[in-house]
Amino acid sequence: MTFYSEAFRAHMVRKMLPPNPITANALAAEVGLHQATLSRWFKEARTVGVMDKPAKSWTTIEKLRVVVEASKISNAALGEFLRREGIHEAQLKEWRLAAAVGFEPPRSNKKSFDAQKIKALEREVLRKDKALAEAAALIILKKKAEAIWGAWSTTRRTRTSRDHRARQRGCYGRGSSGERVRNRRSQRADSRAVAR
Repeated sequence: MTFYSEAFRAHMVRKMLPPNPITANALAAEVGLHQATLSRWFKEARTVGVMDKPAKSWTTIEKLRVVVEASKISNAALGEFLRREGIHEAQLKEWRLAAAVGFEPPRSNKKSFDAQKIKALEREVLRKDKALAEAAALIILKKKAEAIWGAWSTTRRTRTSRDHRARQRGCYGRGSSGERVRNRRSQRADSRAVAR
């Protein structure tokens, strides 16, 4: 059974900690140790309290100070500076990015208002295109129906059937209702005379 120093164990546990944690399986393959051993060391470190120390909460001003100071330091002295401040290089990169984004000029709301207006107009055009397509389809169907069954008009059909009924009843002319009744009586009489 091989014994490993506390420093080596702590180094392996640190590799499994954020900001860029490595899984126990990946670290086992990289280092050549068993995954169970690394997981046990990680669990022990958590119970002992190595990982339970609360991380320092950095204010925005402190983060900016660290970013500015780190930009003045050479790469050789950067590691020592990061250890002294108690931060990782990945955290420093995040803070640099946040500082760069923070110094960008604010975007105007005019673009977003224009974009909303454009989207609303596009929706309206799409709605009208659909309505136009529907109307065109109805016109085409009407033309096909006329080609198959002939031209039918609702007003013409109604007038024709009304006229036909009026002829049958004998009141086809315009005039007072009395004239219609007389016309009907005379037509009936004529039809009876013809039938005899």
